[in-house]
Amino acid sequence: MLALSPTRTRITPADSQIRHRLTDFFDWCADFPNIPEITTLAQTVSNWRYELATAVRTGASNAKSEGHNRIVKLVARIAFGFRNPLNQRRRVRYAATRAGRRHPSQPVANSQAP
Repeated sequence: MLALSPTRTRITPADSQIRHRLTDFFDWCADFPNIPEITTLAQTVSNWRYELATAVRTGASNAKSEGHNRIVKLVARIAFGFRNPLNQRRRVRYAATRAGRRHPSQPVANSQAP
């Protein structure tokens, strides 16, 4: 079902395609009724089917915010020994904005043409 996402295909999937993929998934789950994990997964997908269909239809994701949260938690754990909370916050901010800064070896673009 996730393979239908517009972020992968560049085409918004039809509702019938999403329903077909969900039906295939539930049919696959029905082949393994004695595995409790698959039964639980099928129940969870069934409970969230409208939200999942909307996510597949729109291609919306919270992956960026989850990635930033992971970085913040990791750096905060590493910086736990700092006695000054301001330094700890600075270290977290530095790590979370690392991608937005240019690398020191990159040349600065000259705004005046020779």
